[in-house]
This record gives sequence, C-alpha cells and structure tokens, in this order.
Amino acid sequence: ASAGVGSPAALGGDERAGLEAPLDEPPDEPSGEPPQRLQPQPPAEEPPMVGAQVDAKGSSPFSIRIAGNEEHQSLWQQPSKLWLRLTGVFVMHPVKSILAMQLGIAVLVGALWTNGSLNTDFSTFTRASSRSSLNYDALRHAWTLSEFAPTRPGRRLQDAGISWATRTAHVIYSAVDGGSILEDRKLYAIQQYESRLKNLPGWGRLCFDGALPQMESAGAQCTPGETLVDYVWPERFPPNETELRSQGIKNPEWYTERLKLSGAGFDQVSMAEVLAIVASDGGTQGAKARFFPKGFEVAEGNVAHRTDLLMSHFTMTLSIAKGGSRANSSATFASSDAAGLAWDTFVDKELHPTLYHQDAGLAEEGVRVFYYGDGLKAADLFYELWSDVKLAVGSLVGVFLLIRLHTASTILSIFGVFLVLESLPVGLVFFKRLSGLQDINLINCLAIFVIFGIGSDYVFVLTDGWRISAEFCRSQDRDQDEATDDQLSKLPPEHRVLRRRMIWLWQNNGASCTTSTICAAGSFLVNLASVLFPLREFGLFMGLCVIAAFGLQMCMYPLALIALEPSARGGGRPWQVAVGQAAAVVPCSPNGAPVAAAPARNNWWESMDTSNGALKPVHLQLARCCKGGYHDFLVRASRHLAVVFALFSLICMIVVPVVIQMDNSQPAVFPDSHNQVLGEEHKARFEEIAGAAKAPVAQSSWICSVTAEAARCSDNHASCARWATTTDRCSSDSWTKSACPRSCGSCNVCLASWCQMPDRILATQQAPGGNLTSCRCSQEGQPSDGAPAAQGRGYLDVKALFVNAGSASNWADISSEFHKAVLNQHPPQPDLMQRTRYGDYSHGYFYSSSPVVKDAQEREHLVQQHWRSGTSAAWSSFAAPTLSIRTSESVGDNPSENRASKRLYCYCGDATPCEATQASAFSFTVNLSNA
Repeated sequence: ASAGVGSPAALGGDERAGLEAPLDEPPDEPSGEPPQRLQPQPPAEEPPMVGAQVDAKGSSPFSIRIAGNEEHQSLWQQPSKLWLRLTGVFVMHPVKSILAMQLGIAVLVGALWTNGSLNTDFSTFTRASSRSSLNYDALRHAWTLSEFAPTRPGRRLQDAGISWATRTAHVIYSAVDGGSILEDRKLYAIQQYESRLKNLPGWGRLCFDGALPQMESAGAQCTPGETLVDYVWPERFPPNETELRSQGIKNPEWYTERLKLSGAGFDQVSMAEVLAIVASDGGTQGAKARFFPKGFEVAEGNVAHRTDLLMSHFTMTLSIAKGGSRANSSATFASSDAAGLAWDTFVDKELHPTLYHQDAGLAEEGVRVFYYGDGLKAADLFYELWSDVKLAVGSLVGVFLLIRLHTASTILSIFGVFLVLESLPVGLVFFKRLSGLQDINLINCLAIFVIFGIGSDYVFVLTDGWRISAEFCRSQDRDQDEATDDQLSKLPPEHRVLRRRMIWLWQNNGASCTTSTICAAGSFLVNLASVLFPLREFGLFMGLCVIAAFGLQMCMYPLALIALEPSARGGGRPWQVAVGQAAAVVPCSPNGAPVAAAPARNNWWESMDTSNGALKPVHLQLARCCKGGYHDFLVRASRHLAVVFALFSLICMIVVPVVIQMDNSQPAVFPDSHNQVLGEEHKARFEEIAGAAKAPVAQSSWICSVTAEAARCSDNHASCARWATTTDRCSSDSWTKSACPRSCGSCNVCLASWCQMPDRILATQQAPGGNLTSCRCSQEGQPSDGAPAAQGRGYLDVKALFVNAGSASNWADISSEFHKAVLNQHPPQPDLMQRTRYGDYSHGYFYSSSPVVKDAQEREHLVQQHWRSGTSAAWSSFAAPTLSIRTSESVGDNPSENRASKRLYCYCGDATPCEATQASAFSFTVNLSNA
C-alpha cells in the first residue's frame, strides 16, 4: 500500500520533509582533522507508531533504564568493545566473514560427526518406553544372548581359513489379468525374464566367481536356480544302458529318459508331467510348497490347473577368507564386509532396478513381479526415499524461484537455500551427540520438507527487513556507538550506514524470527515427553534443525545482504534504496523510538459506486456484500460467534477421543499396490521358505517306466540341500553322501513314472481324494496275455501299485477289500486259509487270516500320455505292502526259494490302464468317500 505503515506518508511532518529532500545531496564528509567526539543526546520526542508496544513512559520494549541516568538506552547501544569491532569487521569484510563462519561450521560438523545409517525397520515405529514395551525388549535381548537362542546355520569348509555366506533372492510372479500363471505364454515370458536376470554382469560374478572352485554345485543355486521353468524346459538325454549297469542297476529298461532340470531345453514338457514331477516332491519344503501357494493341489487326470502365483528362488554362495586376508586362502572375498558390499552393490545397481521396473514382456502377458530377499527391502526403501528426494528437489526449486522472485537476486536466493540445507547436517550431528543414537529413523526424512518452509520464511523476513532499514538508518544520523568508539567513527560513511542497518535488522526482524523459532522448535521438542521412541527422535531432530536454520540465517544471511549492497562495493548510496517495498515489518527510528502512524485510509468498498445500475444483479449482490455487509455482520454477532466457536471446540474435544480408534499396526508407508505391501501379502500365501535354494539341476533325475520297481531316492536329513549347494561335503564327507543321496546326486531320482496310452485321454474334472468307488487291477501284458497263477510254488508274493486312489493313507480303507479280491483270484488250499501275510519275507511277518495292515509307500506320480493326440494326464500313486500267500505245505515257513511273484496295477476312478499293463486280473469296489 502506498500510504501504509513504513511509507513516507506514515511518518510525521518533519520526517516526511526530510524524505522529500533531494537524495543526491552528499552527507557531511569528514575533514582531515580528527573527528569531534559527540556527546550522547536524549532522543527526540516522536509520536507513537501504530502497532508498536510502547509502555506508559513511551519507551521501546527493547530499551532499559540505566542506573543513575534517566535516559532510555537501547540494549544494542551498550555493547562491549569486542562486539563493536566485530560488527565493524562484518561490514568491512562480509565475504571473508561468511567464509570464516563456514570453515568453523565444517570443523564443528567434522569433529562431531559419527558414522551411522538409516533405520528402515518399520517395527521400530511402534516401539515405546512403557513398562510392557521395555520388558519385551529386555526379554528379546536376553534371548539373543542365551545358550538356547537359534544361530544362523553355517559350516566351515575343509580349508580352515575359509567360511561362507549366502545371499538369497525370491521372485513372485502374479497373474494380474485374471488368468492362470501356468499358461504357456506366461511361462515363456517368465523364462525369458529369468534369462535376462541371469545374464546381468553382477549375477555371473557373484554366482560363479563368488563361490569356491571345489564347490561345483554352488553355481546351480543361482544359475539356473530353483524355478518351475527348469522343469518345463529341461534338457533331455536318452538312457545309457552301459552306464546304468555300471551303477549296479539290474533293470536299466526301467529308466526311460534322463532329465537335466536346467531350463535350457528346447522341447516343452506338458504341464501334466511337470505337475506330476513337482507333486512327487511333497512336504513343507518340497518343490510344490516352494513353487506354489498354500492350498494348491495337483488334480488327478487331465485337468487344467489354475493358480495366480508362482515363486522362484535363487541363492548365491560367497566364500570369505578367515582373518581378513586372502594371501593364503582360495576364498573370493577377504572379509564378510567385502562380500556384503559386493552383494549390496549388485542389488542397488543391477538386481533391484531390474526387479522394480516392470518388464515389457511380462506386462504384455499380464504378469507382475514381486520380490524379497537379502537387501531387497532396504533397496526398495532407499529407492522410494530417493524418489522423495527428487520431490524434495522439486520443492526446493519451487522455493528457490519464490525466493528469487522476492529478493530479485540469484546469488541471494542460492545462498539462502544453501543455508536452509546446511541446517540438516548441523542438526544431525547435534542430534547424534545428544541422543546417543548412531542410526536415524526413516521418519526423520520428513525434516527435509519441513525445514524448507521454516528456513525460507527466515529469508523472506530478513530480506524485507533489510529493505525497510534503508528508510530509517540514513547516513546523516550517527548513533552513540560511533560517537564513543574511535574505530567505528573512522569507518567510511557508507559502511557506518550498513552497520546501522545490520544492527537495526537484528533488533527488529531478529526478534520476530526468534519468536517464531521458539514456537516452532518448542512444538517439536515437546515430543520428547512422548513414550514412543520415533516421536522423540523426530521431535529432537526437527527442533535442532529449526534452531540450526535460525542461527545460520541470522549470522550469515545479513552479511550476504551487505556484500551485495552497491555501497559496499563502491556503488550507489545506501539511502537511495526504494522505499515502501515491504511494509509488513514494523519500522522504528534508529534511536529506538516508534515512528508515527499514517492517517487511516478508508476501506476500498466505501468508494464503490453501485447506484448507476451498471452492475448486473449478481455483481450488485457481490458488491453489497463487499461494501461492508460481511464486516458489519462480524461486528454485530461477534459475541454469538465466539460462543458458537467455543461450543464447537468443546464438542470436538469430547467426541473425537470417544470416536477415534487406535491402530496398533505399523504405519502404512507405501501404497497398497507397492511391492512392500502387496508383495508381502503374496508372500504370506506361501509356506515359510527355510534355507537356501535347492539345486534340482545337480540331481540325477529320470523319468521311469510305470513297471519300474526302483528304490526311492530321498534325503535323510533336513540340511541335505544346503550342504550339497553351499559346501563341499558331498565330495569330502562320506557320511553326508550316504545321508543325502538325492541332493548329492549319488542315486537316480525317479521324478515321475510314465506310460503310453492306447487311446486319447479324455478331460476329467475330478479333484484328488474324491468318491473313488471302483478299482480295476491288471497286470503286465495285453488283455489276452493273462498269465495263470504260479503253480507248484510254495509262496505267491503279490505287489500292487494303486493309481488315482489318493494318498498312501487311504490304504487302511482299501486293504480289506483288496485282500478279499486277491484271495478270490488266488485261493489257497482249505487248510492253508490262515497262511497269508503282508510285508517282505525278510521282515518275518506272521501269517493270519486277517493280516496286519502295514503302511503303504508313496510313489511318484504317474504320467499317461497319448502320442498321437498329445493329450496327457497325471495321477497320484502309492505302492501297497507285499501280500504273501502260502499255497503249499511242502515248504517251510521261511523258504529261500520256491517263491512266485505277481505285480498288479490297480487303476481307480477315472484312471484307465496303461498300454503296457492292460492284462485284466480282477476288480473290486471300495468306498473312499471319507478318505
């Protein structure tokens, strides 16, 4: 406003006359004689200023009464000699003073700096200092120190100077288009995506170079890893009969095809066969549990399976030298820190960006990637944090543009923003020293945004105050400091004016900034009384940053204003600065007395003429409202409005605590669709994955004939997969090799049984464990080849393979009916009815008419395939205990010969006999509805 406070119209008559005097008259220049010391004079009486706080005797709030003297002297007019000389140095050398202060701050921050990191653990957001929380923390700490606390599994290798560390990455694929993740196009897109992952430069370095040379299977954990596509595209090899016989296998015809589960094959295996292989590796840590979510079951027959999730696992084994030196060691990394740094670098630079950004091929097929593993959660947090930093930089640019527009100086804008940012490291070092914490919580990153607003406000206030100071600190005036100090009196007139303006700026605008700083810092520091640790940390850190921003701006920004003044560089006169540019700051004269107020100006709406009819009805109503109706309403109803406001506040204070609900969960930092939210929900649908990724490619995997009686190849220890892939125990420890034949590859694993079908396989809709009521038993050969029962032998051993009869636990319901059917097919002599038994002869089971039911044994799934039509079906199977029938008394109870054997294949429900086992034997009915 042209006539507002601080403008020439607001001054008294004498002051107005003084401002209207020509500005180009130079001040009295000092002569060659020594300047005459001026005696202090009482301030001239001036009319009080509107808005200034003046006491009954007309003194300024910044003045004091000196004992023995009735004159009121300003606090700033009685400084020490050091302060007088220091302000003189500031004015004479502002740039050097700023550099000296910056050097002192750098030394202070460097001396107080302690290393630390950003705490990204969300569970710390709910930590409190209440009694129950402290007791829980103490219990957890005591548990970690106790002898019963679990330790991370690990084993030192043969080389006493080498240890190892594993880093895992788990990838979850989700079909977001509503389809099944098992569709061929989706699986092919997943194969191509994982191939690009394995071709990352860092992947090869850590997967192969990071492991020990003698650990041949270490790289199999990460290339190809443990993924379903390895089963879909395996490398196929025909059986080598000579090699099989050299392994002691008497029936090499049982093994039809060898598979290398590498995912590098060209022929795709049918999904029925893949699921049959996966389902055979059951258990909570089997392939089915590691690939598919909980509740996924492999249906019987030719059924299209559906699931929306699929998981892959990759593990890298890093060899570390003991003692931090690789001089006498074959390890890849000199220390665990070096190995961790290599992994973190790979995650930050290569792995996380590839996982985070949506792949075009997967997106085209409607597949989205989620992930978790070592270092991936922290990478997610820091990636989003840096994204927020980019937003902070954007807001910083906006703040800079506003400051540039307000100050009309690029240098001042840059320096002001720099001081705002400098408050963060200064506040951080004092925060660490006062709190004793090395790591800062993630919530403290909000200080970046808050300090921008508070720090930029200091820049605006100081800039406005500096402009106004030019009106009241003219060169013709000389304050008492200059009159009583020889050095100040020798300053050039321009620098004396700049010094008075700097003192005036600190006295007036510094007081305003001090008040706002106390309010802002106090509102944050009050959180120190909270029981929540994150609130206390944030309150202390934010309060210290606010105080640091205030100190930096008060000390250095005025010096930047002085350095950029034309008079300080030998340019124009300081009193020729345009006046009235910022009237928001209340002015006062150099001696502390308030300035007279300007005559009150009429409200703008009082000059509005609405009687000429030129305004439209809508505009007329708006004009009438602006003409004072709203103002008059506020005046007339002020008491009623105050009562309504008080009642509304009281109602809110009562209702809000009653209605509000406490959420005890961790704060939602990420959106619902983020990997750390939706990905965690998908992860919870899988079984908890224990240990490193398995390496199925290292196994000796086969597809066996349905007629094979190969012994099951399985591990006998829970740590076999880890030992085989992260240590050299399979080659150096004979006990491990015998206890872990499957993982060590020392036995042939029948992944699935296979048989050719004579006809096209019809689609079935039967779920596993349904109402299977009919079982048809057959034997090897064609239907016309039914061989009669062995004659002239003392014993007949009947072995049966049940297909599509559910799990082996159903044997208890099947055994009695099966027993009757077999005895009807092969009846013993009348006096030998009591001579039957189950089990192998070597176990010495007794014969009885009601044989004791022994446990059946789970077998691999049976895959039936019709070559011409390409249809296939997968069925569960189990082997029944051997049923021995004594058919003659001419032999003893424990004969070593005179034994005949018979193998039956019983197909239940919708399962039909294979082409090689169509010789019908008998049928029986059993109710499995409750199985």
